[in-house]
Amino acid sequence: MLPHEAFVCGCGALHALGITVDYLVTVDFPAGYLQEIRNASGHIDTPVVRYWYENRTPVFVDGEYSSMEVQPPWLERFHHFGLRNLASDGYVDQSRGLATYFSYHNLPLVDQPALTKLFAKLTPLLHRTFVQVVSNHRAHLGMKPDFMHLLSARDMEIVMLICQGKSNEEIAKTLGLAVSTIKNKVSLILEKTSCANRAGLAAEMGRQSRKGKFGPDPIIL
Repeated sequence: MLPHEAFVCGCGALHALGITVDYLVTVDFPAGYLQEIRNASGHIDTPVVRYWYENRTPVFVDGEYSSMEVQPPWLERFHHFGLRNLASDGYVDQSRGLATYFSYHNLPLVDQPALTKLFAKLTPLLHRTFVQVVSNHRAHLGMKPDFMHLLSARDMEIVMLICQGKSNEEIAKTLGLAVSTIKNKVSLILEKTSCANRAGLAAEMGRQSRKGKFGPDPIIL
């Protein structure tokens, strides 16, 4: 369907600032290019995926045409690693708080109308497949699903205070809420995160924090 020579795809959680990439899969894609496009924080930063995420439309780049504004330094780096004729698309799954992205490189021809029509059918299927593969992989490793996207801003405030060892009474006083309200919210948070108790929630929070899930600077693909 797509006679590409190089392929890269990613899957990650949605956040206010973009996507925290948890899994990146490449096929005949130059690893050196991925290192080159890391920003000062060490995060992958590419205008192609940023443009797709902002506009939620496929992105096309070839020798004479681009569906986005291309900066010469980026294009020079792109060509330096033998990449050309790019077509990419992604899928945002709000219900799960996930997004996937698929980028095909070195196509013999970038037929924008034909590829747009193909992606409309192909990308949702690839998304479901990728998410299922990730789910199976995590289950095999005994990993709990990341839960940040399930929690509201108020939930996160309460979780942070729980991690500080605060009691329901102390949390209620800090947030200016009734103790009964905090008890209900804590119960819902434990249900959302599949944690048995407050200690388990704090431990899981620490695990995900170490992975960068709760840092102020998520990886933006």
